[in-house]
Amino acid sequence: MRNFRIMSAAAVAAIALAACGAGDSGADKREADIEAYAKTHGVDADVEVDASGEVSSVTIKQGGGTVGNNLDLPDGFPADVKLPASWTIQSSSPVPPSGFMLTGMVEDTVEGVASAVRETLTAEGWNETAYDASTPVMTRIAFEKDTRMTNISVMDTGGEKLSVQILTMEKP
Repeated sequence: MRNFRIMSAAAVAAIALAACGAGDSGADKREADIEAYAKTHGVDADVEVDASGEVSSVTIKQGGGTVGNNLDLPDGFPADVKLPASWTIQSSSPVPPSGFMLTGMVEDTVEGVASAVRETLTAEGWNETAYDASTPVMTRIAFEKDTRMTNISVMDTGGEKLSVQILTMEKP
């Protein structure tokens, strides 16, 4: 995961530099130029350029994971692990053999996140097994169902949004 984050950060920097130097002869050409530049550095990037020629979004796929903004749930993500619609997914990574790790942001309170998680997961048959506010800035809530577990960590980063990490996988 650490290498994925380093590669993603390097890729975003490379794409930003490429975007600054790319000619503005049309959004499609600019997108293709930036994506080709990223590919020369071993990065699979999907770039969107708006009508003014500015890069509006970048999605990077590396090592089975994805980093971007407002991503969709990955293929195969368990249907019974429902996330509140207000959450914005920024990264997803597989956790072999059949799990997932997601990172996102949400405008809410820690209590609001915990309430929404309890409501959505218990409605799907999950049982809450732990709730821990071990530090003033981090809270964890854990659930189990059949042979699986889902842990949600909420971090108050001091900004307008909370950082949320979701791990869902088979129990070890």
